Amino acid sequence: MVNEDSRDGIKWVLEKVSRKIHKGRRVRKFIKYFNKRTWKETEVKVAENYKKLNEPDFEVHPKLKKVPNFYGGQMADEYKKEKEFAVTEGSEEIGEVMTINELIKQLDDESCKYIAIAGQAGSGKTTIMKRVSRSVVVANDLVKEARKVKGTFSKLFSRKRRQFKFVHHFGFKDMPVSYATRPEEALSPCDLLFGKIAPGLEVEDGYEWVIEHDSECIFCFDGLDQAMWDLNGNHNKMNYFDKSSTATIIYNILTKNLFRRAKIVISSREHKIASLTLQLRPPFITALAGLEREDIKKLFIAVLGESGEESWNRLTVQSPSLIQFSSVPLFLLLNAIVHKFNPANSPDTMTDVMIQILNIFMRSVHAQERRNLKQNIRKLMGMSFEGTKEKRVIFTIDDLQKFGLHSDEVRDLIIKVPGNNMLCQHLMEGDSLMFFSHQILQEILASLYIANMDLATFKSFITEEIHDDHWSVVLRFLCGNIFNQDIKTEFLKDLTTVIDRKEKEALLRENLKAKISQCTEAYQKLELFGALYEANDAELIRSHVQKINFENESFTAAGMYAMSSVMRRCDHLEQFRLVKCGLNAELMKCLELNLKGSELKARVLQSLLLLLI
Repeated sequence: MVNEDSRDGIKWVLEKVSRKIHKGRRVRKFIKYFNKRTWKETEVKVAENYKKLNEPDFEVHPKLKKVPNFYGGQMADEYKKEKEFAVTEGSEEIGEVMTINELIKQLDDESCKYIAIAGQAGSGKTTIMKRVSRSVVVANDLVKEARKVKGTFSKLFSRKRRQFKFVHHFGFKDMPVSYATRPEEALSPCDLLFGKIAPGLEVEDGYEWVIEHDSECIFCFDGLDQAMWDLNGNHNKMNYFDKSSTATIIYNILTKNLFRRAKIVISSREHKIASLTLQLRPPFITALAGLEREDIKKLFIAVLGESGEESWNRLTVQSPSLIQFSSVPLFLLLNAIVHKFNPANSPDTMTDVMIQILNIFMRSVHAQERRNLKQNIRKLMGMSFEGTKEKRVIFTIDDLQKFGLHSDEVRDLIIKVPGNNMLCQHLMEGDSLMFFSHQILQEILASLYIANMDLATFKSFITEEIHDDHWSVVLRFLCGNIFNQDIKTEFLKDLTTVIDRKEKEALLRENLKAKISQCTEAYQKLELFGALYEANDAELIRSHVQKINFENESFTAAGMYAMSSVMRRCDHLEQFRLVKCGLNAELMKCLELNLKGSELKARVLQSLLLLLI
């Protein structure tokens, strides 16, 4: 007979076995749920928010560069000129080019547990993050759907080394926000990472599994710059079951106090990573460096569909410099939208692209529903000017209040494009700290503010400040707004009431002519060539440029486009001289494209070839 003690012992063993079996099931369900969630979250459709554009059936990726000196270069500055506007190479651009597969392989390196993908808005960070996350799912065969596409990623992870069983892709802006000002508002790491986004799922056992098996887990956190809270300040160390604010939990994860063996990948705009304190800084940083030319062509044609080839051919003849700007995926899509929406008035300059996009935005149903829209945009123009003057891209609530704005008024404004859907880009993003959804919006609005200045203030500004380096992009847009007659006035009338236009044209014309003659540095002249190109005024260019002479200058593609775009509008040059400028096949291709069909080409081609032999 079995005595009572034996029955109790058997019961205890059976309960323990049952708990273990049920726990195992709950853990497997947890892992399956979040891996499948990552699979769904990381599907990439580059044109899904642009109903007039077609979704391509292929993938292209921006170039990637390792940036070992990130924290010491200009890349760490808050206001940094977009690479596509930078006419000469800077030290911050130095870095070893790597492919996306090489980046993915880095995840297999046990010594590198914390990686950052940096880039400006619209550069493709979110897309790269999704593809990195999805590749880990595919390579490790974590969901059944992944088996159909396993091919290229199957060998990216060494079978003898790191294998991942759990991939959690999570946007910083989507995380539950708690400031933990009251105990009942505080969150545990489990609540933050899992519980709040998986209602109805028992996550406790799965969470314990993640703690115990963190070496088999990878967290992909997208968009640190979009977080609604700030990592700066003091944060206490916590354990896995403490409760605290969102910022404190993420601080403990990034500093490896929690999940110390897990791999972490974050993405962000450069300035946000640069502002991180020493203990929060990722040791391995890769920066997005734009699409290759062939990928630009392939993607541009694909998203435009039937009209793609024709639009591309027109682009390469009419405005080849826009090809360089289109190396930024967002710029490519904006350029394509304008071509699709208004094929009879395809843009010739970046100013034209941005003014047409703003015009589309101003006339969208969503924007028209906003009260005081025009007044608010004009207030943003003033704030943009002040921010650029102070070399800032981040704004506070105080900045908004100074210009009579409320955060809800601007954060609620969404840029819409033709079709039944929206661009999914708020004009401004953030909470207590805010920034434009793209820096170029700040710069185009700042240029419109300057164009609206009274004549005396305008004269003072262009004489004393406009040629400081941090105004160079704004100067380009200002020249486009003031001089470019191809930008129809109805596109501008909702945003600006430029008074004394003829007088401002004359002042800016004389100012540019004086500056070109006074330039002592080659890059300064290239910057001015960029401004002259945006002006799209052949008479202005011909009266200002008779000689082109550069020596020992390190051109970028943007610099070559700036120079050759001016050349294509010249009918005569007294001199064309490039000496020790490190010209390569890519730069020569830029030059060839911009001179194609120009009046100047036949006159200078022979001497040009002699110079370059």
